[in-house]
This record gives sequence, C-alpha cells and structure tokens, in this order.
Amino acid sequence: MIYIYSPNLLLLLVWVYYFQYSILFSVFLTPISYLVANGYLIYNQKFNEAHAIVDQLVVFQYTETMINYMVNFIVYLFFMLPYVNKLYGILKVKVLLYFFNKIVDFMPSEKTNPLTEELQNDYLEILKRNRRPVIE
Repeated sequence: MIYIYSPNLLLLLVWVYYFQYSILFSVFLTPISYLVANGYLIYNQKFNEAHAIVDQLVVFQYTETMINYMVNFIVYLFFMLPYVNKLYGILKVKVLLYFFNKIVDFMPSEKTNPLTEELQNDYLEILKRNRRPVIE
C-alpha cells in the first residue's frame, strides 16, 4: 500500500507549525514538497525500501484509513451542495467540448467550393425572407 494522505498531512503540519507559513501557502507547498521527497527517494533508489518500512507500521494503516474516510466524506458533502454540483456539471461539459474541439482541429477538413457556400447563403436568405409568421 502506498500512503499519500499521512505524509501530506505531516508535511502540512510541518509547514504550518514549524516554519509558521500561512495555511494557504502551506497547502500549495505540501504537494510540491511531497513530490520532491518522493523524487529524491526514487533518484537514490530508496523508494521501495521507504514504503516497505511504512507498510510494516500498523499506526500508519489506521491513520491512513481514517484520513481517507474523512476526505471522502468531506468531498461527498461538498458535492451534495446544489450550486457546487451544478458548477461541476458545467465544468465537465466544458472540458468534454474542449476535447471534442481539439479532436476536430486535428481532423482534415474538406475543401469547400466558395460558389457552393455562396449559393447556400443565398438559399438561406431566401428561406428567411419567405418564412411565414407563426400563428398562435
């Protein structure tokens, strides 16, 4: 098991209480320092050994499980708010549209005949002019 929450919580507490940085700055600094520490362990080929030692500590397993439950519960409560859920839905749609637009940009486009476009525009203009008013 690879632990994520416990070391991040410890790093956050170190940044907040030991170095006495602001909470917002500490929140931004915590994942960066976690990645740097793991990068250092990987560079020195000690990553697997360090995580094997952490796996043997029973205290970390319980702590990790409790923090995981708390974080999941807070995220669940956060997404139960209707405004947040609506904004999350809008964000998903915008991201999906962005990816579709990027895919369309990579597809080769057909070369259109300007005369055809001009005739189509004329046809649409004629349709607009001759449109009957809707009777209610």
